[in-house]
Amino acid sequence: MAIDDTALRELAEQAAIGDPDAAERLIRGFHRYLMTYLYVSGIPEADINDVAQEVALQAYRSLHRYSADRPFLPWMRGIAAHRVKNYWRTQSRKQTREGLFREYVERQLADERTVRALADTPSERLQDCIRRLPEKQQQILALRYAQGLNANEISERLKREAAAVRKALSRIRDALRACLDGPIAGAVR
Repeated sequence: MAIDDTALRELAEQAAIGDPDAAERLIRGFHRYLMTYLYVSGIPEADINDVAQEVALQAYRSLHRYSADRPFLPWMRGIAAHRVKNYWRTQSRKQTREGLFREYVERQLADERTVRALADTPSERLQDCIRRLPEKQQQILALRYAQGLNANEISERLKREAAAVRKALSRIRDALRACLDGPIAGAVR
């Protein structure tokens, strides 16, 4: 049931002084306008009713600030615009968190695959690749895999930042992977 702006103003005044029937008729009166606004704003169908409910609740809570001298629908659209911004901000944060988590899981899986690949590699070839690493990298590798220390413990021992140790371990694994994937020394082509 869509009603004109003059009727919405009157209902808003009555709802502001505590008339529950007026509040219900007001919400029903602007519901179609609100749903159209949210749809045009790109809110997904799965979330549109939740956002509409938030807007209606916020509008109801803010009725004491509404002046019937002004048109009602632009005032309500202002509230809806803020809720739409909040919705997209929240979605952005959620996607960022999910993306960061996905990257973390992928890194962990890559590290696991590298460790398994290193364990399955013939010892002599792996030892040759390790000998090719600079001494500092060999030390970090030994602390991590021979002694079983984590990056924080290695950083304390070597007096380096933990992030630098994690980056060094990543580079070491990349170097070993490249060495193991490369041509075998002395192989006939």
